[in-house]
Amino acid sequence: DLTVGTRCHMPAKVLEEGATTLPAKRFYQLVRELTAATIEVSANTSDISEIVADSSHFRLNGMNRNEFPDLPDLSDALQFKMPPPRE
Repeated sequence: DLTVGTRCHMPAKVLEEGATTLPAKRFYQLVRELTAATIEVSANTSDISEIVADSSHFRLNGMNRNEFPDLPDLSDALQFKMPPPRE
């Protein structure tokens, strides 16, 4: 709905820099169910992202980064880190 945004930073091996947007709820639901140690995310020029985890393949329609409203600058805001969930 373009009114809620989130910014997350994750360690990653970046093969080619780029940007896209994804529907956060759908992406989160998909990723939380995966058991693969490695997840590959790529997007084509039509902003269709492909998520590959072992033998699982998914596609999500995204939106061009330039069409998405900029997130506000929160560099002076209160920040916190969350530990990864325990298994």
